[in-house]
Amino acid sequence: VYILYGVALLLGLFSIVFLFPVVSSVSSTRLDVLSLFFDIPQNSVKILEKKCEKFVAQANDENVDDIISNEGEVLIGDNGAILLGTETPEAANRTGRHKRKFKNNTTSNTTFYLQFLFAVFIILGYFSFNFAYGYLFLRSISKYSRELHALSNAIAETATSYSIYQNLVGHRRITMYTESQTFDLLALTEISKMYDIASEVQNSHNDNYNSFTDSFQNSFISVMRNTLCAFSTQFNFTFTCSTFLGGTINEGLHPVVINYIEDLRDQLSTYRNIMTSKTTNVTYLNLTISTTFLQTQKMSDMEKSIFQVIDVSLRYLIDSLISSYSSQFDLEITKRIILFICFIIAFLIAFVSLWTPFVNQLNEEIWRTKTMLTLIPYEVCKNIGSIKKFLSQQSLFTNKMQSQPSPPLLHF
Repeated sequence: VYILYGVALLLGLFSIVFLFPVVSSVSSTRLDVLSLFFDIPQNSVKILEKKCEKFVAQANDENVDDIISNEGEVLIGDNGAILLGTETPEAANRTGRHKRKFKNNTTSNTTFYLQFLFAVFIILGYFSFNFAYGYLFLRSISKYSRELHALSNAIAETATSYSIYQNLVGHRRITMYTESQTFDLLALTEISKMYDIASEVQNSHNDNYNSFTDSFQNSFISVMRNTLCAFSTQFNFTFTCSTFLGGTINEGLHPVVINYIEDLRDQLSTYRNIMTSKTTNVTYLNLTISTTFLQTQKMSDMEKSIFQVIDVSLRYLIDSLISSYSSQFDLEITKRIILFICFIIAFLIAFVSLWTPFVNQLNEEIWRTKTMLTLIPYEVCKNIGSIKKFLSQQSLFTNKMQSQPSPPLLHF
C-alpha cells in the first residue's frame, strides 16, 4: 500500500514534466517566427515600411489594392531601385543564422508552471488526505476485531468449561480423557484461560474506548457494569433476577462471569476431595457425586449463568458491536462519496474555467504566431530560404506553398 501510494505521488509530481515540452514548443515556435523577421533584407523592410505608410494614408481609397506589390515589382527605396522580394547576397548566403534571444520570454511560462504545480499539489493533497483518512479508519478494524475476538472467546470458553464439567461429574465413563486428565484440563487450563478472557474483554474495550461509537459504548456499560435485570424481558430470564446469584447479577455481566469461574473452582476443589478419599465403595462414591454436584441448586445456577446470562448477554454485545461498526462504515463511505463528488465538481470547474481557456489560448498563440508570417509578402517569403523552409514545415502553410501563387492572408 505504501509503495503504491509513493508511486502515485511521484507520478503526480512528474506529470508537470510532460507539460514542459508542450508549453516550451509554443515559446520556441514564437521565438523562431520572430527571429525569421531578422532574415528579411533591410531594403525590403524599408520598402515594406513605405508601403505600409502608403496603405494607411490611402486606406479609404477605392483603388487601395493597387498598392499591393506583385511579383517582380520594382520600388524606389532610400538606396535606389530594388526588386521587391529579391534576396540580397548577404541574406542568400546567410546560413547558420544566430538565433536571437528575447528578454522576458519565460515569465508567462513560469507563472503557468507554478499554477499547474499548485494544482498538482491540491490533487495530491486530496489523495493524501484520503489515504491518511482511510489508513486511520482501517486501523480501527483491528480494534473492533480485538473486541469481537474477546467476546467470542468468552462465549466459547465458558460454554466449553461447563460442558467439560458436566461430563466430569455426570458422564465420567464416556469422556474423551481419563478423570484425572479431564480434571486437570478444567483446573489447570480452562479456569486460568477464562480469567484471562474476562480481563481481555475489559481491557480491549478500555484500550480502544474512543474508537467505538456511542451506541456500543452505552451497550457495553449497560451489560457489563450495570444491572442485567433491565434486560430480563429482552433476554427471557426464567429466574427471579433481583435475587439470582445472591444479587450479583445486579452488578453487571463481568461479576457474573467471575462468580461462575469461582463456583467452578470451588466445585472442582470439592470433587478432588471426594475422589481422593480412601473409600473403595464405587456405589457410595457415585451417590456422593450425584448428590453433591448434580442434584444441587449450585449446578442449576451455573447452567443458568452460562446459557441464560453469559451466552445471551455476550451475543447481544457482539450484535451491538457489529451494528456499530456497520453504521460507522456506512458513515465513512458516505463521507468519502460526498468528498469525492465535491472533488469531481471542483475538478470540472477548474477544467472548464482554467484548463480549457489555457489550452484555447495556447492554441491561439500557436497559430497567431505562425500567421504573423503572412504579414510578409509572398514574393519576399519565397526568396528567403529560412522563411521558405519554415513555412514548408508547417501544416497550416504547406498547402498554400504547394498551390499556385496567391496573395497572402493579410495584404498591405
